[in-house]
Amino acid sequence: MKVLDMIQEAYMDYKSGEIISSGLAGSAYTGSYDTKESVAHGIAVLKGYGNEIRKSILFQMPDDSEVVV
Repeated sequence: MKVLDMIQEAYMDYKSGEIISSGLAGSAYTGSYDTKESVAHGIAVLKGYGNEIRKSILFQMPDDSEVVV
């Protein structure tokens, strides 16, 4: 795996976790959590949102002129 691929993977994980933990994906699911099955379904839905969010995140390398040393 190339270093840039590793950076992209880590960035996707970080940003998608940040978005999901802020409640955006959680607020989209308003199901009942009365049974183990409904909880499992809710988790599956949120994982689906997380996977879709990960696909939309792209790490953009800054230009040399944008980097402050």
